[in-house]
Amino acid sequence: PIPKSNLDPRAIIVFFLSYFGKTSILVPALIVGAFLYPQLFLPLLGGILAIMLLVALFVYNNFQYEIDVTVLTIDSGNSHKKQVFIPFEQVQNVNIERSLIDRFFGLARISIETSGSSNAQPQTVATTNGPIKSEGYLPGIDLQYAKVIHDTLIDGASDAI
Repeated sequence: PIPKSNLDPRAIIVFFLSYFGKTSILVPALIVGAFLYPQLFLPLLGGILAIMLLVALFVYNNFQYEIDVTVLTIDSGNSHKKQVFIPFEQVQNVNIERSLIDRFFGLARISIETSGSSNAQPQTVATTNGPIKSEGYLPGIDLQYAKVIHDTLIDGASDAI
């Protein structure tokens, strides 16, 4: 069993960099704005970066997981709270994934695939091989701790059979 835990604090930086990459479409607008209104460029850029950091902090603070004797529970969501329960007997596969940014910070992502369930709400998880459907997803986990979670879930699934 793993008690209710938050993600690794380094996940905040990974979330921030992820949002920064997603908002890179704003770069041309910022460049044009810098030429048209140079006095507004730095405050606008600082405001955008501050908002992205706040969003990363909100995501981090509102994401918790717990592994009980028979179930993985994931609590997430900022404005729309979501709670996912994954019983061990439904766990089919547990993947540890690492993007380049994850590797740089020593983090990993865990995706849990389950057997068919009528109440499961799969999440689409982007990977280097394209999007996959995953019923459970834990981003921003320390690599060594991700291996412990992986083994706990796999052992729990095999014991549940």
